[in-house]
Amino acid sequence: MKNTKKMVFLAILTALGVVLGVIDAQIGSFVTLVPFAKIGLANIVILLSILYFSFTDAFTMAILKSLLVGLILGSISTFLIGFTGTMFSFFSMWLLHKLGRESISLIGISVIGGVMHSVGQIIAVMTFYRSAAAIVFVPQFLVVSVATGIVIGLLTSQVRRYVDKTRVFNI
Repeated sequence: MKNTKKMVFLAILTALGVVLGVIDAQIGSFVTLVPFAKIGLANIVILLSILYFSFTDAFTMAILKSLLVGLILGSISTFLIGFTGTMFSFFSMWLLHKLGRESISLIGISVIGGVMHSVGQIIAVMTFYRSAAAIVFVPQFLVVSVATGIVIGLLTSQVRRYVDKTRVFNI
C-alpha cells in the first residue's frame, strides 16, 4: 500500500508538472520581455519532488514531465533544448538541497535552478544549431532566471508550508 500511495503522489506531481509546463509555455511570451523565456512554474513541482522523494523518484518525475511536455508542445529541437535545461536545473537543485540543506534557502535553490536551466538551454541551442549566436541572450536570460527563481522559490515555500502542515507526503 505504501508504494502505491507513493506512486500515486508521483503520478499526480508529474501530471501537475505537465499542466504547469503547458500553461507556462502559453503565458511565457506575455509575461517576460525576453524571447523564449518562461516563468518556470513546473519547477515548483520539481522542487517539491526533490524535497519529499528519493533522488530516483524525483529524477524519474522530472524526466517524465519533460518528455510529456515535449510531446505535447513541439518539435524535437524544442524538446531537446527544454530537456537539457530541465536536467541542468534538476541536478543543480538536487545537489544544493543535499549539500546545503542547512545553509541554502529554498529560494536560493530555486534561483540556482532557474539560472542553470537557462545555462542548459543556451548550451543546447549552441550545440543543436552549431552556432554561438545564442550567447547574446545570456545576460537577459540570467536576469529573468534570477527574478523567476525568486518567485518560484517563494511559491514553493508557501506550498511546502501547506504540505508540511497537512503531512500529505508522509508515505
